[in-house]
Amino acid sequence: MHSVRVPIPAYAHRLLLDDIVVLHYSALRPTALAAKLRWYSVIENVRGTCPWVFKRRLRYVMHVNFTGAGRVERSPAEWFRGWEDAGIDMRTVAQEQYHWYDFEVLRHFNEHGARKFWLDDIWRFDWEACRLHAKRQNIAGVPDAPVKAPPRALVLAMRVLSLLHRIQRRVRHRLTGRSGPRFA
Repeated sequence: MHSVRVPIPAYAHRLLLDDIVVLHYSALRPTALAAKLRWYSVIENVRGTCPWVFKRRLRYVMHVNFTGAGRVERSPAEWFRGWEDAGIDMRTVAQEQYHWYDFEVLRHFNEHGARKFWLDDIWRFDWEACRLHAKRQNIAGVPDAPVKAPPRALVLAMRVLSLLHRIQRRVRHRLTGRSGPRFA
């Protein structure tokens, strides 16, 4: 899922470009970003591609600074001009309550049971309200029965253990001189 889409041969030359700018809308749609990260966690759980839950919880968290070492600044109008001249609205960002990622997670709940995902960091979201919305919209594959969320004590315990895991990784990286992940 998070891999190069086109294989690059070992002998291929690399072209490094200094003046490339990425215009990314994810920070403008925080609920969509959160939905995508929840879905990624569930997919990795189902596929077994990241079987250790604390690594998954570290990988798909909402406190990450996605600008990394970059910077956020205003975008020049000319970056939008060609798109807008073609009739594409580049400035309106739709805000939805639920996203297709959420409905996919509900389908996984239906297929595997919500309990399979109790340790994943996806429970700061009202899955039952989402399920009811999906049912009203006749979205196929979502559970008929209410979503059984994990006990609050388990959610809290996992948050504390995840925090401890992040701290020990940071300390370990500092002691070994490895560069650690770029988040607080």
